[in-house]
Amino acid sequence: MTRKPMNSVPDTLRPVDELITLHEVECDQREIIAEGRTDASVIEWFLKVHELEVPVYARKDRISVPDSYVTKLGLPLGERGYLIAASTLVDQSPRASEAITFVIDGDYDYTINPPIPSGKSLLVTDYSCLESYCLDRSVIGKFLTAMLRAPSDVAPGSVIDGIVDALADLFAVRWVLQNLQDPRKIISKIVKRCSINGATIALDKVALLRDTIQASDDIELKSLTAAELADRLIELKSILKDFEPRYCLNGHDLPEMLSYFIEKRYPQILGDDRKLFKHPDTVHIALLGCLEAAFLGKTPLFSEIIRRVQSAQSGLTRL
Repeated sequence: MTRKPMNSVPDTLRPVDELITLHEVECDQREIIAEGRTDASVIEWFLKVHELEVPVYARKDRISVPDSYVTKLGLPLGERGYLIAASTLVDQSPRASEAITFVIDGDYDYTINPPIPSGKSLLVTDYSCLESYCLDRSVIGKFLTAMLRAPSDVAPGSVIDGIVDALADLFAVRWVLQNLQDPRKIISKIVKRCSINGATIALDKVALLRDTIQASDDIELKSLTAAELADRLIELKSILKDFEPRYCLNGHDLPEMLSYFIEKRYPQILGDDRKLFKHPDTVHIALLGCLEAAFLGKTPLFSEIIRRVQSAQSGLTRL
């Protein structure tokens, strides 16, 4: 068997104008495009549970948009920016806008950076990201009992309360870093700046921010004092305090903070047969595996996904 090179272009990848033309010609086709493969796999699983067969792709596996067009719209170059830009082009075609559904994270648009993007072909998660649906007592409860076999005195509400402040702090730190003149990602290992304070995670967010900034070659940026950074974070946290926790988290931070909290707060749970749950990647997969289709189906995003797909299929049946 001949294997493709790791960096080969997926056979399904199409320029946005070509994909629009495809759906204008092939009027019976439907598809969904999400930011990443994890999001796509959750949506695909959800549809299969409802016996709806619709292809679901990650952006990089399905559609390409010129960088120049994305920046022209004032959008950052990233999966979310590419999909928002693609939706503005797809929406110019009535047929394509019915056939293609884009799903993006709400990100900071619910909280710090409104308005929320909109468009005929564009759907947005109900909270900041797809992982936000996991920050629910029923999902965390299932994770604790089914995955970790935790005793009944480890309550899902207590676990959620123990991590939400740290999640919001990280959400604010990432906003500051993304909006620097030279945008940056957190450079140090987050848990090095974490500790357990009573029953919650305490994050030294100013130190975490300085860790990344000090690695920059920008002298002006490195001259920012701890007090100046703290002021920026205090301002952001004053905004975030008015929103429930599911609007104030980054998808990758949830499994990292959850795995850290469980290991430090309830180490007795993580025996040899469950030591893999010390790793955020394992927790991420397990959390998503605890989502239930009935639960998701009651949310605006997933109910709209079903409506769009069923509407399209009923229309084809009448034809």
